[in-house]
Amino acid sequence: ELPPLIVHYFFDLMVFFGIFCFVISFAYVMALWIKRFNPHHKLLLYATLLGGPAAMLAIEFGWFLTELGRQPWIVRGFLKVQDAATDASGLVFVTILFAILYFVLLFSATYVLVRMFKNKPAYQHIESLSQRGDA
Repeated sequence: ELPPLIVHYFFDLMVFFGIFCFVISFAYVMALWIKRFNPHHKLLLYATLLGGPAAMLAIEFGWFLTELGRQPWIVRGFLKVQDAATDASGLVFVTILFAILYFVLLFSATYVLVRMFKNKPAYQHIESLSQRGDA
């Protein structure tokens, strides 16, 4: 009962995206350390922009790696997934409640951010912070 081969591919993807994020961070630190290199270079900024989704992909691929890699066991040699799976009837209700909670949080955060930057765009807010010395 060996794990499926796709586990290896998830490991490769997790490592790739993790190293990608590390390289971006390292390049930015080096740009700050080497004074003549512009840390606001467009290529570095675009790479940083891709770093957020890349980090999330690394997390998700790591999760897939963990979940698929341990199949069919919950605890290797002692408890299989098919024996530990629940058939509790209240799970649908709890899942719906969590979905509602996350949608409320999503729309609340969006409302607050839109309201915050409606009259004053983000770049003006950043400029005012840099003039005060906070940014």
